[in-house]
Amino acid sequence: MKSAKLVGVALVALVLFVGGCQQPNGGGPPSGGSSSTIYTAGQYYDGSKTVACYWIGTTRQDLPVPTGSTGSIAYAISISGGTVYTSGSYTGGSGLRTACYWAGTNRQDLPVPAGTISSEAYALSVSGGTVYTAGYLVTTGGEIACYWAGATQQNLQVPAGGANAFPYALCVSGGTVYTAGTYTNSSSLPIACYWANTTEYDLPGGVAPIGAYADWIFISAGTIYTAGSNYTSSTSSVACYWTGTTRQDLPAPSGAVYGVAGSIFVSGGTVYTAGYYTTNTTAYKDVACYWIGATEQDLPVPAGSGSSVANSICLVGNTIYTAGRYNDGTKDVACYWTGTTRQDLPGGTTGEYPNGSIAMAVLVQ
Repeated sequence: MKSAKLVGVALVALVLFVGGCQQPNGGGPPSGGSSSTIYTAGQYYDGSKTVACYWIGTTRQDLPVPTGSTGSIAYAISISGGTVYTSGSYTGGSGLRTACYWAGTNRQDLPVPAGTISSEAYALSVSGGTVYTAGYLVTTGGEIACYWAGATQQNLQVPAGGANAFPYALCVSGGTVYTAGTYTNSSSLPIACYWANTTEYDLPGGVAPIGAYADWIFISAGTIYTAGSNYTSSTSSVACYWTGTTRQDLPAPSGAVYGVAGSIFVSGGTVYTAGYYTTNTTAYKDVACYWIGATEQDLPVPAGSGSSVANSICLVGNTIYTAGRYNDGTKDVACYWTGTTRQDLPGGTTGEYPNGSIAMAVLVQ
């Protein structure tokens, strides 16, 4: 289950950004060093609606949607051939969402079968000149997990009796399309899983009635890594990742009641994850953090801030980059961290919920 985030188009339990395949997003190896450019994607609230956007450094680029749209978001980002690709959705005047991706600022709505009510594109990768996206459809017959290779939509299988499947992450490696997410089994228990093309594989973890969730996928040296959360009781969870189907729970400070690893990156055999844990001293509060292996590092926010979340992580050289948001007391503020140095991103104002801004994905080249 993705961490609860303000997305404007809807309140969803999600991540948002595609997991890397060898290098992040199929965009080629990042250069590193002082000349590296930081790209982030997300949304901000303009006073009347949420607006999908991406940032190059701290320069924001709004993403176009049809006239009359009441909200939009970019969940994922990739770079290929010098073009910035993002994926997400927009909400029409009817209140229903349409999955799409943008090549630069050119929007491409994703085709859906007859009977589709709404759609969402959470994840994105560009490989061999083809744009791959993953998400789900809401149809008159129920929800359908799927991915698109260009404009070709492919449904994802779930076991007999399974339902409510959601792929939150995607990457392409060796000609295979990998996605990760969750589905509800015949006993109504959420099951973390990944798909290789359309074949589904369960990931162990979770207890009734909450289960386990996979939010991100990464392929390194032929090994499949996924990250997410493992509910150890109906009122507590721990962040975790899986190497293949072997789960590794991640530590949090004493007193934490929930944990989510919403993103994963692997380099030199070391696993890097990012997400948050939740404390419950006087009130519930999310704390953005990352883990190197099993070592947890809080990400700093201004004194007096409310909850914070890290949604995405990547590594360039020896530098860890994360992106997410924190609440400044009146609104959410999109930001990224270089190591533990925070950079706020422009955009976002207060108003009716949701408000502020959020960074869902980070990529460095």
